[in-house]
Amino acid sequence: MVNGDTLSRVFMWRPLPKRVGYKVEKGKEYKIEAHFTQIQNWTASLTMDFGKEVPVQYDALIEKLKGVDVSCLQAASPPNWKGKRCQYSSPVSRG
Repeated sequence: MVNGDTLSRVFMWRPLPKRVGYKVEKGKEYKIEAHFTQIQNWTASLTMDFGKEVPVQYDALIEKLKGVDVSCLQAASPPNWKGKRCQYSSPVSRG
């Protein structure tokens, strides 16, 4: 709930992550409430992540990479993926 308005409801014991957008104004105060319950022996948990989504301008990014022979991708995986492998191959990734 934000300022008394319900933005989302979930009635599953283990819902998937969900995005709920809300427009905010600089300098304005917002009252944020989250109600959640422990069901049977499942642990009650809540995660909130606040941020601003900015669309990626892929055309501009591709334009910057024109004429580049080699590019490098740096990525990270969540801790719960430890020990798991992804099948990925590319002529660039070998070496």
